[in-house]
Amino acid sequence: MILEGKKMRDRYEQVEMYSPQEYMRRAEVVRQEMKKKGVEVLLILNCTGEAYDHWLTGKEFLDYVIVPAKGEIVGVLLDEIDESAFEDNTEQTDFGRYIHQRAFTTQAPGVRFIHPVSESRLAELIAGFCGEKVGLINPDFMFWKLDEALKNKIDELEYVDLTMEIASQKTRKSDEELECIRMAGIVQGQMMEALEHMLRPGRHLKEIRTEVRDQIVSMGASGFLHCMLINLGNQMEIAPPFDPYSDDVIIQEGDRFFALYESNSFGGHCTAMGRVFILGEATEEYRQAIRFAVEVNKFAASRMIPGNTLRNIVAETRSFVTLKGHNLKRMCWMHGLSTATYGEQFGVNDISYDWPLTEGAVLHCHPISNRFMPWLGGSAWEEAWELNTYVVTPEGGKFLVKYPLGLTEIILD
Repeated sequence: MILEGKKMRDRYEQVEMYSPQEYMRRAEVVRQEMKKKGVEVLLILNCTGEAYDHWLTGKEFLDYVIVPAKGEIVGVLLDEIDESAFEDNTEQTDFGRYIHQRAFTTQAPGVRFIHPVSESRLAELIAGFCGEKVGLINPDFMFWKLDEALKNKIDELEYVDLTMEIASQKTRKSDEELECIRMAGIVQGQMMEALEHMLRPGRHLKEIRTEVRDQIVSMGASGFLHCMLINLGNQMEIAPPFDPYSDDVIIQEGDRFFALYESNSFGGHCTAMGRVFILGEATEEYRQAIRFAVEVNKFAASRMIPGNTLRNIVAETRSFVTLKGHNLKRMCWMHGLSTATYGEQFGVNDISYDWPLTEGAVLHCHPISNRFMPWLGGSAWEEAWELNTYVVTPEGGKFLVKYPLGLTEIILD
């Protein structure tokens, strides 16, 4: 794996994190699934939504990706790019270098890019690769003009939905991918440690949010970046309405905070981590609430084994919480984490809710239990969270980040 990358010639050059062999591995697993279904060409629709473009070509924001059974993978960009801006002076203008390096170069072998392209030309290209069967990923995103063009070009056209088969393979992370995810988790853990020294009475929450974003980027986070820091107020009171972007808060001793980092880092993979901090000493009641949130998180992780489904894990976790005399707020939310974007199968409340988990899949787990606060009245409840990222193994979900689960009490001098 290319961890350091080559020295950048200028500020626009991309440093690839994955080896050519990793891109070749991904292409091969896709083609194996195509072969099982007798498909000679695969058309990936909505390829940016789940980062198929980045996964197969090393590029983001493509409109389509075409994978033939043999030959080059084709990345399709519908928008026109003015190549004349860099045809003769690629090394002389920032704009020329930017266009050239961002749109037309990649570490992935056996990939080419075309632009702009009409639906008719795209259909003609696809027809040249196959007989009657065209494999699809995300068929619901088929544009009617492209559908008509394909039917005009291919007699007795048959679409074969390969979404589940290939998504399941994509969720199975390789050693290179897992190493990049671990490195991203290290960055987030270091940021959690830094936060312990930032939270102090008298500071504005917006100051700390800005510092967090700046530091996590300087540590290597990039692309998708979601840094949430919420002041939950005093531990003896119900947390105020959920407002992750409220900045007009001056921190006081005794305040609680929920910190959530979701960010891309090495190789573009997104990881996520959420922890609770308190500025001062916690009550035993609050410690028990967070300990139970950790217990619930670990229980859910123990059910992350190949072949299980998110539906089963949610049901089992809900039963576990109920037997302990608590209740599970809303849903036991879990979802996959992808390259370049936030979402990937598997996910709660979508088509992959009932898909069997694959070994090597990476899941973000944040079941939300409730804390009962009888001193505030008969129906006083608030949420208790602990969030973490796991990899699916036969022994259950394996911890991918090093910062420990649980409450952090910041004792002031």
